[in-house]
Amino acid sequence: MKLVKLMAMHISKWPIVDGEECGFIVQEEDGELYSTHNVAPLFSGEATWHRAAGDDLKCGYFGLNLDLANDWSSAIVTRADWEAERAKLKAPKANGDGWIRHRGGKCPVDGDTVVDIRCRNGRVYEGELALHFIWKHSNDIGDTMAYRIHKPAEQLAPVSEEAIQVGIDAADAGKLTPIAEVKARILSRKTARAMKDAEEGNLAKFGSIDELMQDLGEPAPRPLEWRDRIYELDTQRAEVESTYQRQISEITQERKSLVQKLAGEGLALVEAVRPVEDMLDCKNWKRGDKVACLSDFDDQFTSGALYQLRADVEKGHVKVVMDDLGNENGWRAHSFKWHSRPASRFHCPNHP
Repeated sequence: MKLVKLMAMHISKWPIVDGEECGFIVQEEDGELYSTHNVAPLFSGEATWHRAAGDDLKCGYFGLNLDLANDWSSAIVTRADWEAERAKLKAPKANGDGWIRHRGGKCPVDGDTVVDIRCRNGRVYEGELALHFIWKHSNDIGDTMAYRIHKPAEQLAPVSEEAIQVGIDAADAGKLTPIAEVKARILSRKTARAMKDAEEGNLAKFGSIDELMQDLGEPAPRPLEWRDRIYELDTQRAEVESTYQRQISEITQERKSLVQKLAGEGLALVEAVRPVEDMLDCKNWKRGDKVACLSDFDDQFTSGALYQLRADVEKGHVKVVMDDLGNENGWRAHSFKWHSRPASRFHCPNHP
């Protein structure tokens, strides 16, 4: 780990020696930190640091040891370096797609920052100024749950015929060494043909473009990221389909068993009554009707679950007999869709 990162992790206040702030801090081979004030120290080449020639300022140990940094013999850390690294450590962490979790409260970026946001109901808005969104949470499906800095779609840089030909000739001849000399022409988002020729002609030791990029220390090209993501989605889809089919089978079997139990008691199932009213209009929903929830809400309502009304809908508000926590509850009607109006009683064939 670099010295500046070690210091950012373990030093919470910039050191002061003999009443003066340290100007430059270095580390010696035993892990001890030393400082000078106005003149940067010099490395002796013998595992120690010393003051610059002619410097009569103090250069001393100030009582702090850290693990030995991998750049200890060259790193000279200033307060500005340390503060910048501290800011990085405190910055919110983003996932692989750049999304940063938002827990409510004030806007986490400047109002004129262009961002993408993801709401509680999963909807995503892209490329809008941060000041256009509400960041405080109100337990609503529109609450902002995550954000990321908006990045416009990348455009492929124009490629000259000369640059393409240089890459193709080098690949055809198997002369891609030194690779550093031609990688900018061939591997930096150039034409598909140049990329393909580079892969096939690169000294045989590279079996794929992935290995070539790894050898160069370069990130994988976007098409490879898309390919890997497609593989992941295929796997996820297979898992979801398998789970779905299993759940459908379980529901079907349970329903069949219950219908048979009714028949065994001499009862016939009366299907749910479908009213003739326009049930898209929540004003026609009545007490006893069943409605399906359209989105999750805390632990009280689950998307796709059915709930029974304990009262007619008034003023666009749904009141249910029991939510997921077993309580009488309510929510806005536009968060549900009408499902059915159950029959008032079972029909017994033997009793009219």
